[in-house]
Amino acid sequence: MNRLFHILLKDIWQKLKGLSIFLVFLLIANGLLEGLGITLLFPLLSEIGIGDPGKQTILTRFFDWFFQVLHIPRNPLILLSLIIGAFLIQYSVFLLQARFAADLQHRYTSIWRKSLFADMMRARWSFFVSHKSGELVNTLISETNRISGAFYLIVQLVAAGVITLVYVLIAMLVAWQVTLALLFVGMGMFLLSSGLMNRGHRIGMEISRRSEDLQTLANEFLSGAKLIKASATEEMANARFSKIVNKLYKLYFWSSFHPNLTRAIFEFAAVCTLTVTLVVSTQQLRIDPATILIVLALFLRLYPRLSTLQQNLQTLSIHLPAIATITETAKRAALKAESLDMGPLPAEISGSGVDIRINGLSVKYGDTEALSRVSLALPSGSTVGIVGGSGAGKSTLVDCLLGLVEPESGEITVNSISLWNLPLGTWRRHVGYVAQDTFLFNATILENIRWGNEAASADDIINAAKCSGIHEFISTLPDDYNTVVGDRGVRLSGGQRQRIGLARALVNQVFLLILDEATSALDSESERYVLRAIEKLHGQMTIVTIAHRLSTVRNTDRIYVLEAGKIVEDGNWEQLIKDDTRFRYLWELQKNEAR
Repeated sequence: MNRLFHILLKDIWQKLKGLSIFLVFLLIANGLLEGLGITLLFPLLSEIGIGDPGKQTILTRFFDWFFQVLHIPRNPLILLSLIIGAFLIQYSVFLLQARFAADLQHRYTSIWRKSLFADMMRARWSFFVSHKSGELVNTLISETNRISGAFYLIVQLVAAGVITLVYVLIAMLVAWQVTLALLFVGMGMFLLSSGLMNRGHRIGMEISRRSEDLQTLANEFLSGAKLIKASATEEMANARFSKIVNKLYKLYFWSSFHPNLTRAIFEFAAVCTLTVTLVVSTQQLRIDPATILIVLALFLRLYPRLSTLQQNLQTLSIHLPAIATITETAKRAALKAESLDMGPLPAEISGSGVDIRINGLSVKYGDTEALSRVSLALPSGSTVGIVGGSGAGKSTLVDCLLGLVEPESGEITVNSISLWNLPLGTWRRHVGYVAQDTFLFNATILENIRWGNEAASADDIINAAKCSGIHEFISTLPDDYNTVVGDRGVRLSGGQRQRIGLARALVNQVFLLILDEATSALDSESERYVLRAIEKLHGQMTIVTIAHRLSTVRNTDRIYVLEAGKIVEDGNWEQLIKDDTRFRYLWELQKNEAR
């Protein structure tokens, strides 16, 4: 817990610097002003006849000197005005401190969310492959909420610490014997409750883990709602979801109850201690009643703060694991960071198409070889088909073309320039990518097509929609291009989503178009619409069609057959279909399955 506390303090300093110093200044000023208001009770009590005027303390001697030097008359009305004025200033400073602390708390949270999201977005694709989406969402939303709570608690701890120090100093100046006795009891209670703090820390660690599980499960079940409904497995989903919710319920119950248990023990001990102190001080130690009243007033105000301080420490121990989760995620994302250079492409790469050569490309995932010395050509303006079964390496090849995966060996050249020497961000902007399941945002059709090219005009968007064969359909909609497509495009058919995805790819100045199983999930009619749109683009750019369904690549210029990460055959449709080839075997197999 101490290590995490230091990490959090260091992080707050790094992100807020001078602002955090000003906040500490306000906290100290508020504590000193509150102490000043309390100490002004000494001369007031003396003036109204409470206490023994003959008994002098350091504070009473100070006020005698203070009023004498400033020629302030010592009468109850003047003293009352001074006390009210001191507390008015103190509460004004308190409100300023509270407002500033609230601003810093939420600013700190916002800084973390923005920087963490940016770190995730800068990370290589392998980072997302190795993390569950629910885990990342939980860290980005829930854990940053908890770190916001930790910031608030630290502010409260500092405030309580400053006021405690001021009050104890005043009490020591007034009656050190009584003060030491009260402090001894308070420290004893603090030490006795350390076990509860350690348990609270363990609860906090478990909350982090279970929250990740909940986010992951909720994301999976909501994304797969159609499958759950179609298979009538709602009860299974409810049972699994409820199991994690029940675990979190128990954890959050204990995280809420522990601080209150500490507070009850602490305040009960405080009441007992104060009453015993009152009797012993007046009856046995013969301490001046006015002094006892001031000390009791100080500790009556102090003990609830000490109780709150202890309660906040308990709660802080529950929130602190969030800083470990967040910093670890940010560190892993930073280690996977890639340089997205958005500089201009070399003059050798023109808008008429790009000539791409893949030479001896090998990629490994752990001990598994996804691609083994793959070599192929993607001539400028050509349409090339890449086919093969599941696990053949087709998607890995696409990831390499996009610069998402770095190969173990081999190279990819674009117009004789190594892909890794190009500004990667700019290259990706000029590559149109359409996946098997096109992702659409819950926004309008226009916003979805414009994504990635905010400078695109209305004419650019309409032309891209015409090229993808979706303009006529959009024109029939009541809101035209301003139609909202719903979450992940749920209000559209699969074919319509694919064609909008194709339009989004084409709204940029595309040199290379990659269709990654873009029609495999479509019915025959929807596939025909998409293929017709693609055929119109032939010769305008280099097109790579990744396909499991072989009919998709019938009209391509050249076909490469991948198996187990290796190219086993290549040629055009007629060459591959007439000989005794692996391609022909797969084609016959698919024809028979379709019957």
